[in-house]
Amino acid sequence: MTVIYHLNVRLVACEARVFINGFPVEHIDARAAPRESAPPINLCLTGAYNRLDAEIHFEHEASEQVAVEGEILRFEKGDVVGPGAGDPVLSWSLPRQLRDQPSPWVFSEQFSTVDAPSFEHRLRAASQLRDEEAIRDYAMYVRELIARGMVDEFVEQMRPKLDDFARAFDEPVTTFEADLREYFRTVLLPGASVLDFSRSEVVPRPYCEGRVWELRRGTDDALITVPVDGGVVYRLPLYVGSHDGELEIVR
Repeated sequence: MTVIYHLNVRLVACEARVFINGFPVEHIDARAAPRESAPPINLCLTGAYNRLDAEIHFEHEASEQVAVEGEILRFEKGDVVGPGAGDPVLSWSLPRQLRDQPSPWVFSEQFSTVDAPSFEHRLRAASQLRDEEAIRDYAMYVRELIARGMVDEFVEQMRPKLDDFARAFDEPVTTFEADLREYFRTVLLPGASVLDFSRSEVVPRPYCEGRVWELRRGTDDALITVPVDGGVVYRLPLYVGSHDGELEIVR
């Protein structure tokens, strides 16, 4: 039996960033209207011990209206994910003692997921990366693979992520690889002009105590962004880590 865990978050009058075991799993802006989200989190789990960290940002004048609550929900693969569904393994809400504090409010919770694959080796035990210049060099290497249409080499750089996806959701790795190749062919190649950025624009952002780094262009956008018709922009999140002693894309 395959188990899928979801993070369920409900917010009013605030903006939230939520991390599982140090990895960013959700960023929701509910300052203008209430929001709810329920992303799957299997790729971020570490077995018997998991930690949820939340940062809640809000405008001072709206502090009385802020509401934050959520759950970690357990589903069997194939179950419908929706309101009232899933078995809660953790229910959480804003600690009362934070109400008198200025923004941001920061708090943590712990939970266990022993019946799902653990990625402790990736998020807690992997080597910490400290050479930001090497990470920038790697970002430019990935850019070059896309610019030259080198799909096989790009897929191999994504191999740790693909293998982890397959293990996390109990699917053949070939399924995820085929999807990636199609994305490369139909989205990345036609949008290759958006790769016109310099090494100095690459801003690595560390997570998981420096074991995983997000590749960003500047401070506010993903490294690879592809505008398409209708004002839609595709963003390809790229997180690198150490795999067999080499930098590769792990998330």
